[in-house]
Amino acid sequence: MATKGEKIGFTIAGMFLGAAVNIIRKSNQAYENDKDYNWQDGLRDGLIGGTVGGAAGKLGAEFFGSPDDTVNYQLLDKRERVYLGISYEDRIDQRISEHKVCGKEFTQVEFDEPKPRSEALKLEKKLIEQHRPKYNIQHNS
Repeated sequence: MATKGEKIGFTIAGMFLGAAVNIIRKSNQAYENDKDYNWQDGLRDGLIGGTVGGAAGKLGAEFFGSPDDTVNYQLLDKRERVYLGISYEDRIDQRISEHKVCGKEFTQVEFDEPKPRSEALKLEKKLIEQHRPKYNIQHNS
């Protein structure tokens, strides 16, 4: 899944490209057939091309955008949130083991669905500033 910014960027780029390509294509067809091509035709063809291009851009963002590979997690000790972090989904178990080795005391681990890393980082910072867990140093001042 792409980030919100990637979706917007790909969609806008697709809209402009689709509109331009459709207007050029249709105006060339009119010229070849010796027909008039006025601004209303250009507007109509631009809207059609922009709509198709925007949809294609949004779909492109899903394929070429950031991968959903990062989870946010929290360590709890007797229902008290003691640490908030992020990890690549495929190494969450290793990351939890690292916390145990470092001496963090916790009785439960919770994590959410994978998302793009940039979104996970923003959420982590927001949650740390909001909850101020005792083991977090970064963003916890």
